[in-house]
Amino acid sequence: MQVLIVLVLARIAPAAAGRLPPAPPKPPPERKLVVSHAIRAAVCVVLALAVAWGLGLANSYWAPMTAMLILKPGLSDTHTRGVARFTGTIVGCVLASLYALAVGYNPALLLAGIGLTACAAYALQKAHYAILTSAVTATVVLLLSLAQGGHALTNAEHRLIATLLGGVIALAIARIAPHRPLDQNAPVDQVGAAA
Repeated sequence: MQVLIVLVLARIAPAAAGRLPPAPPKPPPERKLVVSHAIRAAVCVVLALAVAWGLGLANSYWAPMTAMLILKPGLSDTHTRGVARFTGTIVGCVLASLYALAVGYNPALLLAGIGLTACAAYALQKAHYAILTSAVTATVVLLLSLAQGGHALTNAEHRLIATLLGGVIALAIARIAPHRPLDQNAPVDQVGAAA
């Protein structure tokens, strides 16, 4: 429907359907920012993996992966991304678990649910990070439930714990070692400040 509307509007007003001029290129980030972010990211990933191994988490790689995906150069961006990741993971785990329990772990219906959530993840990847995370999490929980013949609640619990672990580590490292602006007149990097 949306494509049809766009095509009709393009016929009615062809000048409005033209391409927008390209945006000016962004200047490359300063070397100090790139190096400090790389060090913070390395610390987050190593720490998250070490703690996940120490706790004996199943699928321990989820924790460092989450830490890496949440950590951004700005503290405000890291906080926003973390909240979206936590919210999406919780929603995805709940929905996938309820669905798996409702269909009684029927392989055909689990496969249909996997197809639906995977398509939703692809279709909604630009919508909002929390929505994308929710669809990806539901897909993962359903895939593991299909492969293991059940255990959706256990799979969801493992995903939640690993996500919380990686996210908390990323937020803690971002708060402990925030990037300081190079311009002394610029505002300090903090939650709620412009990035």
